[in-house]
Amino acid sequence: MILLLAYGMSMAPLMLGGAAIGWSRVALPDHTPAQTVVGALLGGLAAAAVFSLMR
Repeated sequence: MILLLAYGMSMAPLMLGGAAIGWSRVALPDHTPAQTVVGALLGGLAAAAVFSLMR
């Protein structure tokens, strides 16, 4: 999402990669769906915080 905000819709295909990684973590029983969602949210918040500090 941060890449979308910074560089526009040309980065939209990268969101599919993030979804694929999340799906693989659940499909390979490494994480539960809840762990995957919380990890994505925390990662997004951390990226947003760093991005806002760098602007």
